[in-house]
Amino acid sequence: MRLSHRPRFVPGRRGHERGAVLVEFACVAIFLITLLAGAFDFGMAWRAGLAVTEAARAGARVGSSSGNNLAADRELLLSAQAALSSSGMLEDVQRVVVFNASNISAVPPACKIGTGTGQSCDALTGDQFSDLTGSSAYDANGCIVDSARKGFCPKIRNNVQLTAHYVGIWIQVQYHYQFGLLGSVKTIERTAIMRIEPP
Repeated sequence: MRLSHRPRFVPGRRGHERGAVLVEFACVAIFLITLLAGAFDFGMAWRAGLAVTEAARAGARVGSSSGNNLAADRELLLSAQAALSSSGMLEDVQRVVVFNASNISAVPPACKIGTGTGQSCDALTGDQFSDLTGSSAYDANGCIVDSARKGFCPKIRNNVQLTAHYVGIWIQVQYHYQFGLLGSVKTIERTAIMRIEPP
């Protein structure tokens, strides 16, 4: 005689399993959504960093080729402005500094803040940078009239082959995270330096 084993029907068991699956899904979904939001924020911040790097490089290229032309700073800054505008980051710019990078590889700390002409740099606030246009005025030395600091105007730049200056541009941008898992704001700073090309 053969005995067959049949599972006994237990009332309510299927509904209980469905409830457990739903709870497990909810736990996993919360983890996955948090992971995706963090990855999105990190990716967008990375993208913002790349956009600021490209803007600094674009500005340095124009500054290098413009040499000591009186409109050099305006053209350099407009090039960086166009790159940031195309990536949607123009409104987040905090400060832009054009500096003499002949003997240094980073923007002097005093150039990042304050006003005056004590350092070899020209500085603009984010608003001054955003408001810059092709008709923005520059002074007799080539510095933008509205600059917060004027100390490395185009007229004093050396573009002689063996002793040419190096021009640097430093851009500071505040990136605002979308989800806040990695914080609320990240400050992005990028520098690009190029040798001024002889005429």
